[in-house]
Amino acid sequence: MISIPISLRPYRNSQQESKEIQTQIGELLKAGFIKPFYSPYAAPVTLAYIKDEGKRSRLCIYYRKLNEITRKDSTPVPLIDFVIDNLTHAKLFSTLDLTSGYEHIKIHEKDAEKLALTTNFGLYEWLRLPLGWKNSPAVFQRTIRQILQKISVNFCFKLF
Repeated sequence: MISIPISLRPYRNSQQESKEIQTQIGELLKAGFIKPFYSPYAAPVTLAYIKDEGKRSRLCIYYRKLNEITRKDSTPVPLIDFVIDNLTHAKLFSTLDLTSGYEHIKIHEKDAEKLALTTNFGLYEWLRLPLGWKNSPAVFQRTIRQILQKISVNFCFKLF
């Protein structure tokens, strides 16, 4: 990944936003996806509000600076046109819902500190693959391919 630590200060949040961030951090801690940690790296968090769902929000980590200096993993994601063209004669279709799929992929120990997130009440290390990091989609795609590698491409397209 990188060797120069990227460390940014936590963002200022309203009291209501801080409370929501604490709630979501608490859920991630309870699920075992993050843990309190010391790291020379720190990416601030903010909330993204979900359209058409009122005040519901999701935690977003500002990895832009880290992403700028991270070497890109070029694992390809199949083009949707290729998938559709190859399914024209299929008679049976099925889908697999991979909700929160990234959170099921463990982070390599040597890279975990680089994905640290910071809030006004603590610094945390990801134990699972986070959204927002440049290589998360490639890591996820490669993992799905490895899991489904024994299934023929004519039978199963490994795409997220």
